[in-house]
Amino acid sequence: MFGRRRVSLICGLALLAGAWGAVRSATITLTPATKYQVVDGFGTHENITNWKIKNGPFYITVDLVQVGFYDSLAKDMQILRMAIPPMQASEGAGYSDVSFTHAIQLHNRGVNKFFGATWSPPGWMKSNGSETQGGSLLSQYYDDYGRMLAEYCRQFKAKVGIDLYGLSIQNEPRFSEPYSSCVYSGTQYRDVAAAAAPLVLAVSPTTKLLGPEDVIQAGGTSNS
Repeated sequence: MFGRRRVSLICGLALLAGAWGAVRSATITLTPATKYQVVDGFGTHENITNWKIKNGPFYITVDLVQVGFYDSLAKDMQILRMAIPPMQASEGAGYSDVSFTHAIQLHNRGVNKFFGATWSPPGWMKSNGSETQGGSLLSQYYDDYGRMLAEYCRQFKAKVGIDLYGLSIQNEPRFSEPYSSCVYSGTQYRDVAAAAAPLVLAVSPTTKLLGPEDVIQAGGTSNS
């Protein structure tokens, strides 16, 4: 049996020291024999773009299958995080097709846990009319957004062959960024999750809702 260990930690990161003030110490008591949480897997985010090599004046796309990229990656990972694209160009439009290239290749090599995360709903659903620069999801489109997420799950199951393991309705829901982003209060996040959940579960009954994928802001921000 492991005994009780006392571990003194310096709580602070150099990058945050300026925002949070002086670095402070704290004492945390760990009991190694007690299980506090389960780690579902170690993996990566799928921001994997085409690799190119230079051949004379030209750049040639590398075949990731041929060079063993997926074989190597699948040996050391159990979960892949994927970006959910805005799948509707305008209200009432059809859904775009998602390829799931990386998920298919990794699933064929034994990876079985995949989760999707949204950076932004389609711009026409948002208060600022844009996928970028924050903005919020308009309440009249909560169900439309839920149906889009359900369609993403439906396509994933049809192409990969398994239910999506998890789904996040928003990456970093308190940040307005120049890239794709959307801001939610705690109440908005709750209401969107409640609207989307039954629509997603109807097509992908084992999918888990994961979130919020939040980062605490310096100075504090209301999450009510």
